[in-house]
Amino acid sequence: MARDATISQQEVDAVAEQLRVGGERPTARAVRERLGRGSMATVLRYLQVWQAGQARPVDSAVALPPALQRSLVDFVGQEVTSRMKRRGKVKSRLLPVSFDGTAPSFGQEVLRGDLRAGEIRSSCDGRGMALLRLDRLDGSLSVEGQGVQVHIPDWLELAG
Repeated sequence: MARDATISQQEVDAVAEQLRVGGERPTARAVRERLGRGSMATVLRYLQVWQAGQARPVDSAVALPPALQRSLVDFVGQEVTSRMKRRGKVKSRLLPVSFDGTAPSFGQEVLRGDLRAGEIRSSCDGRGMALLRLDRLDGSLSVEGQGVQVHIPDWLELAG
């Protein structure tokens, strides 16, 4: 047979509100300690009712100015068009390279002038492998101030 509750919803509401106003988090344990009586299950049930009443309705959606809306639509459209155009195209490739001086260490940037063309992935005895952007292979490449020569295999077709 179930026992009658020794606490009421109003008591739990009052204590939970006191805790909230005091900067504390109203938990079942904190409410029960403040009340000094009641089962944890009853306190939790009443606290959940109080918490459900604390939910605030969601504010209406914020409308963006028409000029900003148009700019966002244009930007997204350009991005989608650009990505669809480049979809499926290989932009970088791991290629064999050789160096004019000592072999650079892993991760060193390969440059074409001031532009980043890729990075060294491995090197030993004046040779190595570099992950290079295919659109920056023309012109002279360098790493740490020394020249880099790219050796494109005969079977690799770069046109496209």
